[in-house]
Amino acid sequence: EDEDNGVFISDGTVDAVVFRTPSPLDAPVATEVLRAGKDAIGEKPMATSRDEAETLIAAEGNSTGKLYILEQVVHKPIVAALRSELERGSIGTVHHAEYVIHTRIAGGAEDTTGGYGDTAWRRDATFPLGALFDAGVHDLALLQSLFGAPRRVVANGQKFREGFGSADLVSALLEYDDGVTVSLVHSGALAKRRDLFFVRGTDAVLEVDGTQLRRWHAPDHKTEETVDGPHPSATMWNGIVDSITGGVAPWYDARRALTDIETLLAIDRSI
Repeated sequence: EDEDNGVFISDGTVDAVVFRTPSPLDAPVATEVLRAGKDAIGEKPMATSRDEAETLIAAEGNSTGKLYILEQVVHKPIVAALRSELERGSIGTVHHAEYVIHTRIAGGAEDTTGGYGDTAWRRDATFPLGALFDAGVHDLALLQSLFGAPRRVVANGQKFREGFGSADLVSALLEYDDGVTVSLVHSGALAKRRDLFFVRGTDAVLEVDGTQLRRWHAPDHKTEETVDGPHPSATMWNGIVDSITGGVAPWYDARRALTDIETLLAIDRSI
């Protein structure tokens, strides 16, 4: 594996290296690729510590290559529709959001993630938190695309099984500028039924349910629409191609990826 990486990285005919490595290897591999002067296209989270992230950002700054992070959730059509609603003030002044995400990352038949729980590096996690750091970074990227970077984090964590990191259930309050507070609940261990996402303003409430966007103007009055559009992975890859060929910077760059890592580390410190 390391030998194979070295072959690609040292090959003078290779301009970019795409890698999908376990989270603890993302930053070291990306740093090596950038130091070789090639584009590094890799998984989130960008790194598992601030030191790793700063080393990686410095490597990009000194390289002719660029770092591209495979974060697709921010490109979901429903996220773009929600952001549009907030930007035009359709629910008044936003003060609060509730975001509840449950998956079951476990071994064997109990797993609901297509085998994530059968990977040793997730079972014996060496990075902070566990499932929230590895998978929940998608959700923090989504929140950042709506509200920016949080300025204060308070969190509580619970651990009730062997392995899979230091927290099986995380409850966090994220405070943003303009008086927005987000209640985030994330679990990689509990039974999954339905995720919840509500954004509450002074005039109405927005609810995201899969591809459904609902506007609640009163308890018994709502409007609803199905939001369709390109697959988020296609939008993500098209953005990377546009950046490589035309110099258009992708929205989820190293700076924003670092913001999400800092938020995760703040949650870990708070717990």
